[in-house]
Amino acid sequence: MAFARPQRPHRLPPWHGATPPGAVEEKSPNFNASDLGASPSGSWLALFGIALTAVMLVVVNTVSALVHVYSIGYMSHDEHQPRFFAFLSLFTFAMLMLVTANNLLQMFFGWEGVGLASYLLIGFWSTRARATASANSTARPSMRG
Repeated sequence: MAFARPQRPHRLPPWHGATPPGAVEEKSPNFNASDLGASPSGSWLALFGIALTAVMLVVVNTVSALVHVYSIGYMSHDEHQPRFFAFLSLFTFAMLMLVTANNLLQMFFGWEGVGLASYLLIGFWSTRARATASANSTARPSMRG
């Protein structure tokens, strides 16, 4: 006679994010991932994405602020300073768009914006042949896809 193990009711792991059929979904009065625009399932992946986005926002904004502050002194002699800061701000905007993208279309436009802003910043001094050549060589790989 073989001993049979008693069957336990099927339960999904807590990180699964789905409610089994017939179960009552409990509403937590505390933090919910969907409150921040994450996926409605509230999975751990959504929370990881929110945390990663927050870290990258801090990194991008910190580096951007440092580059802007340094560039104020570096570009003080240049007569095209407003154009340079417009390109630098475009680069920052595109990076923030890329970091906060929640779909492929927004990520595509952020990616292409970073490429465009890089091209404009590298070729900023277009009167110099080396700057123009470097900008063109930077743009070629991103245009090929």
